[in-house]
Amino acid sequence: MREILFLLLMLGTGAEAAQTNRGVLEGFYGRPWSWSARRSMVRWMGKNGFNLFVLAPKDDWAHRLRWRDPLTREYFEGLSSLMAEAKIAGVRVAWGLQPRGAGWEKGIEVRAAVNKIVGVVDHGVDEIVLAFDDLEPNRKHFLFANRVREALMARTDRPLQWTFVPAVYWGEGVGGKYWEDLKRDLHPSFRVAWTGPQILSRSISERDALVFSKRAERSVVMGDNFPVQDRLIDGGRLFLGPVSGREGGAIGVHTAWVSNATPLAEASKASLYSVGEFLRDPDAYDPCAVMRRSAHRLGGKRAANRLGIFIRENAASWLAGGADPGCGKRLADVLRPYRPGRDASEVLKRLREAAQLPTRLRQDLRFQPALRRELAPWLRKFGDEATAAAAAVELFNEGVSQRRKALLERRFRLSKHRADNNRAIVADQEITRFLSRLDAYKRGEQPQSVVPLNERLRAAAAGEIGSPLLSVALGQYEGLARHELVPWLEALEMEVGRVRARLERRRGLSDRRWRWKIRWGFLPLIASKTLMDAHFAEAEKGWVARPQQARVPFILKIWLLWRSWTQPQSLTARLWGSLARYGQTGDASDLKRVFNELSVLPLVMRERHRGRIPVEVLPWIDRVGDYGLLGLKSIRLAALYRQGIGAHWVERRDWALLRERVASGNGLEMALETKHHLDAFGRWALTPAADRSARLDLTLPVNPADVL
Repeated sequence: MREILFLLLMLGTGAEAAQTNRGVLEGFYGRPWSWSARRSMVRWMGKNGFNLFVLAPKDDWAHRLRWRDPLTREYFEGLSSLMAEAKIAGVRVAWGLQPRGAGWEKGIEVRAAVNKIVGVVDHGVDEIVLAFDDLEPNRKHFLFANRVREALMARTDRPLQWTFVPAVYWGEGVGGKYWEDLKRDLHPSFRVAWTGPQILSRSISERDALVFSKRAERSVVMGDNFPVQDRLIDGGRLFLGPVSGREGGAIGVHTAWVSNATPLAEASKASLYSVGEFLRDPDAYDPCAVMRRSAHRLGGKRAANRLGIFIRENAASWLAGGADPGCGKRLADVLRPYRPGRDASEVLKRLREAAQLPTRLRQDLRFQPALRRELAPWLRKFGDEATAAAAAVELFNEGVSQRRKALLERRFRLSKHRADNNRAIVADQEITRFLSRLDAYKRGEQPQSVVPLNERLRAAAAGEIGSPLLSVALGQYEGLARHELVPWLEALEMEVGRVRARLERRRGLSDRRWRWKIRWGFLPLIASKTLMDAHFAEAEKGWVARPQQARVPFILKIWLLWRSWTQPQSLTARLWGSLARYGQTGDASDLKRVFNELSVLPLVMRERHRGRIPVEVLPWIDRVGDYGLLGLKSIRLAALYRQGIGAHWVERRDWALLRERVASGNGLEMALETKHHLDAFGRWALTPAADRSARLDLTLPVNPADVL
């Protein structure tokens, strides 16, 4: 009977959903927002139906990195200005603290947390979030939270709302002893936050929410990881599309529903607007209509049309399994059917419009400099790729004069070079694929599959295509180049071989042994990255106020020793040896050669292998090049520091940007997705025909890194 009453109370009607607090969370990893950006966000929130802003950036020293240190006067000035703006907008501000590395049982740690929280409470904050996510589960989390709450209540008469983010913050509230301890030890006044069935939840149902709430035995808060993209700066994909996969009935189960934004505060508003519309009226929510309105609300009447086109081209996210939201005709719908020799008028028209869009959109956004600045890398990439593609299509026209041909070839080279050196990813790499196909046609080779692999796998599972088309899609991952620091090339080829074997009903290695075989191929990349991170952390102590920490594990040193004996000419062995010599003697000649080799790797591989490299692996190759550039810069800055010469602020800024870029995983997930899609299809192929589903499930695991 109690269970029935509980379910009846928790069932969310539209009215109950409307009472749920609707919020935005600044809780990503990466460069925190400025106070100006935060004020802009709460103003926007007040106009678009949000009433809760959670200030908890992961990489802000005040909230996590140096959480014991007292807040500065400058911080309180920024917080005061934010609270004043929030009051005008009708938005409450919650303040988050993540006490990582704490001696939970020590009173000095509790006092440090309380002293810090008292300061923000005195400035008007009335909701506190204690976050233990991404830490190892520990019963002392609950005892620490209780002591902080008790000590704070003794120092202030203000009523406070408390939220607790557990170390296991996804799933059904079943985490073994940790969750039993939480239910028993955590004070009942704490609400418990979670992210849904997964860390990045493709879907959140009413049942999911009810089960979690019942097992948590507390009020629950949804911290939806949409449209979050950690450490997003100037590379990777933009998720500008509408939210999907959430059931309206799940809203009323929560006392608050907050969406985790991205480091690009203004660009985040495109997706956050859709979240607000969904939370306001889930029954009437139309993702495509909302996406069109978001362009108008974000860019204004002048920019609405062009911004809407750009949003539509960059609407897909990995939360949707790489699927197109289906909100209108995209550039891909024109590019995919094209073949040299066919009528190119429609393709050229669309490509030329796309090439002109960035310039015109920048003009339309001239009174919104923050948004224009955030979108700049993606707009440049979109324009350069479209310009290169239009020139390439026109060059296939036999009627082009020699003078026009020379102009087009020059335009193609310049635009393609700029696009290749831009780490942004646009239109889900559709223009990149198109350029690869045109290059293959030009050289008389078999082009890559017109349709992305995930779409081919879905169609094959549904019986919409036969073996020939599937074989072509798989074939683009066979016979690939090899490089020890780009293990994805070999890994994807191995996965395709496994899929073909499973289609023939051959099982091969168990999943566990197969994963270890794949992981072994990644050791050179892992070792090289670890070595370089440790080198950068040591080098930047001379010019960075808070250098990052990194070390090489002992077991990895053993592997490096074995590698230097068995393959002394491998890049990993040479890197290890040159770093050792540089540290002992200061001789950077060998190290410069290695870093130079890394820095030009993207250019060399593109020139040597051209369209034979799968487009989703290109971000990994570019990452290796960025590490090489960072290495060369570290040698130069370290030399200046040793001579007592301070680096110019521009060089320090460039160092910080490049350091942040190599720490970002944006764009790298595309190869991870492809491997996961092949894994999922392989499992489907082994399933008896009578038990197979016609719908291929490409949902990522709870932790996407588990794909490896």
